[in-house]
Amino acid sequence: VNPNSQPQAKSRSGFTLPTQKSEPIDTIEKAIMLLYGERKIGKTSLASRFTDAFFLMFEPGGSGLSIYQQDIADWNMFCEFVDLLQEQTDFYRTIVIDTIDIAYEKCMEYVCKREGFGHPSDKEVGFGKGWKLVDTEFKKQMTRLLQTGRGTVFVSHAHTKEFQAMSGPK
Repeated sequence: VNPNSQPQAKSRSGFTLPTQKSEPIDTIEKAIMLLYGERKIGKTSLASRFTDAFFLMFEPGGSGLSIYQQDIADWNMFCEFVDLLQEQTDFYRTIVIDTIDIAYEKCMEYVCKREGFGHPSDKEVGFGKGWKLVDTEFKKQMTRLLQTGRGTVFVSHAHTKEFQAMSGPK
């Protein structure tokens, strides 16, 4: 095989293999990233430096910044904003979810209410079924958001927990 020659496309059942490489993103604003760290270290401030960023705020934290932001009260509201972002692709270059931890909790509350159970781990739901329903809903909405073609920043807080080993030391 000559490394300088272009591959010839072959078709099967209506599918064709690609003959050209994809173009890499050319700015950081088009990237998908996670900003993770301790509280109050500047994750939201860093995300505010992205051009035309829109913040979906699941927790207060942007009041000291001049940013496009929307407080998100529940998962239904988040889904409505994803709908708007899919329809209006000429607004905003980067979407920031602050914080993704709380977004997941809101998704869990939504699924529990929709399915009529108290918690995904409840025995009457069935082993793992509740968590699978939450996971499916969460991935569905995140995929819809990512398909808008914008850069996406997920903000998450580090959590420090003390662990007690069975042998005694903490």
